[in-house]
Amino acid sequence: MINKMINQIEEILQTSDLVALVMHRIVNELPERWEDIPVSKFEMILSLIKFEILTDTIDASNMKPTHLLTFDDGNESDYSYVYPLLT
Repeated sequence: MINKMINQIEEILQTSDLVALVMHRIVNELPERWEDIPVSKFEMILSLIKFEILTDTIDASNMKPTHLLTFDDGNESDYSYVYPLLT
């Protein structure tokens, strides 16, 4: 299921102007719930986003956000796993 999601994200990143990804819980173990995302898969998502940002042609006169990450529910993992990867 997670690999299918990664493939869908790749496709969306290639075809959309603004991509909003809603995350629920990032886990460092096997997912227990459908909305759990392993840290390794989240790192893959970040790599895809960084690749898209670096390879897009940037028009400095029209710079708009292209990616939006949101984290629902205020899980502890947002701080312990996600924050270090985003800083």
